[in-house]
Amino acid sequence: MPSICNSIFFVQFYGTPPEDAWDEFDESRNIPTLIMHHVGAPKGSYASIIEVLRQCLVAHDAGECYDPSKEIHLKTVHLTATSSQTLRAE
Repeated sequence: MPSICNSIFFVQFYGTPPEDAWDEFDESRNIPTLIMHHVGAPKGSYASIIEVLRQCLVAHDAGECYDPSKEIHLKTVHLTATSSQTLRAE
């Protein structure tokens, strides 16, 4: 859920700026720090916030919606297909 909150602020509130513009948003704080403040993220989560924002940019540049569960879904589909093939082979 935290990645969804981060992406909502990044896309809807800040407008998905490129990474080189994150520091220019506020004189005292950059966009990742502001998002951390909005969602109440602990100080140790800065690297995670950056990773989510980068994933949002990739999705945005590809004309897609950011979906943090996409990797999980793809792995599940692969496991299900593998399991089905194994069951048929037996």
